Amino acid sequence: MKAICLNLISRPDRWELAQKEFERQNLQVDRFLAIPNDDRFLSFNLSQQAILRHIVNTNEETIVFEDDVKFVNDNMQNVLNTAPQNWQMLYLSGHVLRPLKKINKEWWRCKHTHTTHSVIYKPETAQYILDQYDPFKSGIYDDFLLRCMQPKINAYICKPFITTQRPGYSDLWQTETDYGIIHTESKLL
Repeated sequence: MKAICLNLISRPDRWELAQKEFERQNLQVDRFLAIPNDDRFLSFNLSQQAILRHIVNTNEETIVFEDDVKFVNDNMQNVLNTAPQNWQMLYLSGHVLRPLKKINKEWWRCKHTHTTHSVIYKPETAQYILDQYDPFKSGIYDDFLLRCMQPKINAYICKPFITTQRPGYSDLWQTETDYGIIHTESKLL
C-alpha cells in the first residue's frame, strides 16, 4: 500500500515531525506538496483534488496523511487486516459527531465524521469522489466527504483509533488547534 503526506512547502517543521511519526511506525511515506493559492481553503481543496488524481493515476490503494498526524496505536496492520471486505474508504480516526453503527470488532460505518488527517482510499473511490467534487463550489473537502460521500460509499472508521491530530498551529484555520479527536472515539458504541 502506498502512503503520502500532505505538507505545505512553507512548513518543513511539520514535515519533520510527521517523518518522526512515520519512522516510529516503520512506514515509508512520500511528501505531497500542497497546491499553493492565496485562498488557504482553496489551496486545501485543490491539494485534496490533486491527491485523488494521484491515487487514480498510480492505481494503488493509498494512505493519505496530513502533516499533523500523530500515531496513538501501534497495531495499524492488525487493525487493517480486520477491515470489512467491501471497504472503499477507511478512516484511521476522525472527529465523530454522532454515534455510529458497529460493523465488526474494530470497525464502524463512517458517517457524521470530519477530518482527513489519515484516510485510506481505493483508486476507484478516489475516481468516484473526483467525479463529484468541485474544489471551487463543493465547500471544504472534509465537509464534502461528510455531507456527500459518507452516505453513499462504504466508508469505515476503526476503534481504537490508530492516529489523531497533533495539537499546534493550523495554517488552514490560522490559529492554535487541539481537535481532541481521541475523545470522539466514545461515539463508536
